[in-house]
Amino acid sequence: MIILIRHDPAKNINRWYAVLVQPTLFYPHAVLCGWGRRGSAYARWRILPAEDHTQADEMAKAILVEKIKKGYQITGDQEELPVWR
Repeated sequence: MIILIRHDPAKNINRWYAVLVQPTLFYPHAVLCGWGRRGSAYARWRILPAEDHTQADEMAKAILVEKIKKGYQITGDQEELPVWR
């Protein structure tokens, strides 16, 4: 799971976004995305089905690139885009 954070006190932005690639009960592979405001119990999740693990990896990386362009930062000691395998 990769967790991204966007924090900008001037704009009252304090958000998190999570991306996870995994098999599910209904799809061979899927990208799970979750988001919400930090400190809030409210969160939303969506599942993006994929045909195979390669397609799921590509979808997840594309989502991460877009979020980083919008100002999100990867938390923890991960400085590069992750390798899912």
